[in-house]
Amino acid sequence: MGVILINFLTGEYPFPSVFNKDNSIDLRYEAFLTDPSLFLKEYSEDKDLIDLISGMLRFKDDDRFSIQDVLAHKWTNL
Repeated sequence: MGVILINFLTGEYPFPSVFNKDNSIDLRYEAFLTDPSLFLKEYSEDKDLIDLISGMLRFKDDDRFSIQDVLAHKWTNL
């Protein structure tokens, strides 16, 4: 769902490919994995939306927002 929200926000998918033509990892993708909010701030200043998407796309399952977290999030309850 986080990727779908990014698509709604930007009009495109965030990373059509994670690798460059020389098979190196795309630097924007690597930066996104480190801190998604930096990528998202290019498209929105809404801190609640950035927090929601960042929480939905956390790398570790245990850290990622559950559906209950998403439904209870401030942005989804505007």
